Amino acid sequence: MSDTSQLDEMVRAFDRNSVARGSTCLDPERRESTELPPVEVIPFDAEAKADAEFAGVIARWQEVFDGDPDAHITQHPEYVLEELKAEALRAENESKKRLLSCGVLIAFGWRGWAGLAILVPKVLRLPLVPKLGPAWQLTGWRLAGNRFLGDPSGSVQVALLQEAARYVGHSNRHMLLIEDLDEQTELWRAVQSVDQRRTRVVLPVPFQERHRIRFPEEPDDYWKSFSSKTRNKFRRRLRKIGPIELLRVTETEQVADFLRQAHQVSLHTWQTQQLGLRVRNDEREHRLLTRLARLGALRSYLLRRDGQPIAFLIGTQFNGRFDYEEVGYDRRFADYSPGQVLLLKVLEDLQAERPPEWFDFGGGDASYKRLFATHSSKSGNVWLMPSTFRTSVTMGILKAQDTARRGLRAALAGTGLLTKVRQWIRRGRWRRH
Repeated sequence: MSDTSQLDEMVRAFDRNSVARGSTCLDPERRESTELPPVEVIPFDAEAKADAEFAGVIARWQEVFDGDPDAHITQHPEYVLEELKAEALRAENESKKRLLSCGVLIAFGWRGWAGLAILVPKVLRLPLVPKLGPAWQLTGWRLAGNRFLGDPSGSVQVALLQEAARYVGHSNRHMLLIEDLDEQTELWRAVQSVDQRRTRVVLPVPFQERHRIRFPEEPDDYWKSFSSKTRNKFRRRLRKIGPIELLRVTETEQVADFLRQAHQVSLHTWQTQQLGLRVRNDEREHRLLTRLARLGALRSYLLRRDGQPIAFLIGTQFNGRFDYEEVGYDRRFADYSPGQVLLLKVLEDLQAERPPEWFDFGGGDASYKRLFATHSSKSGNVWLMPSTFRTSVTMGILKAQDTARRGLRAALAGTGLLTKVRQWIRRGRWRRH
């Protein structure tokens, strides 16, 4: 089945389940038990804030958010509603726009909401052959913030996860995506307790090292943790690149110019070549970054040399944590190590102005992350999928892709080309010795 026909069938199933009163989302549910707290499943759409009947739900959602010291800014009701509007902008037609503009709240608790799951739409494409030919498409849900809001205890995490997994099938979707799930969390322990006769736990790639920095009270103490040789190397790179300007972006009026310049850089990054354009400078990105700025959580950076943007970092800072969301540098300036220079200047700025307690590099291992990190764990993407034939096929595709990747990596390593290929991807040319 083609990408288009798969998604069209999903839209038809979605439309069949839409409520008669004209809502674009599925019916709400409430189930009560004498043994377990009641569960409420509350669909909502991008325009929910304008719905007087939904005002009470948003108020309760905001209350849970404000009471969670580890809440992520992408779980804030205003951000989630903005995200639904922004995602719908990329829809190809009205039916798909409705599909992408609906979210779901799953609330759990007797007196008030002890825990809250926020699900937003997600469409994934699995190329049968990387970058070539047709793709296997999955339409499902993504857990906003990669975590549940509220009570972090294991029992609440298990209850919310079970209900979210059940809802995947109820809503005729293929999967629930939890991105960058850390192995040290109660949510990961809840995932491991899932009954795989009903719900399959799929790891599209093995968990990788995840790196963080915990800033000491005195900035000098962080830099002293590096050897004198490494600190001298940092200083040489700063001298080599010459006069530079670091622009911190936190305000709404800065967003448009930042995205324009970050887009210029993004056109020449290795990430764009390998993964597709990372910063499009479109209305979706304008909406999301502007909303983050209004919520006081935007903290992004632009590095300029001779007035020309050469590197950018998109980040957020909230609840004592800085999240390293997207980064890129212009490969034409690779000889100046703009990525590392940007990181050095950002770390200096973070410790000098409104310092967070933690700097989170996010998922994925890399040598530069290991160099700067003070703490590490492991994390990765997790899919929860109903035990169906489609899930079995998906797992087969993932296994074949993993086998192909491992084989190619082993072949390149055996010929001594693996390091050179990595250099070419990041620098756009071989490094000459």
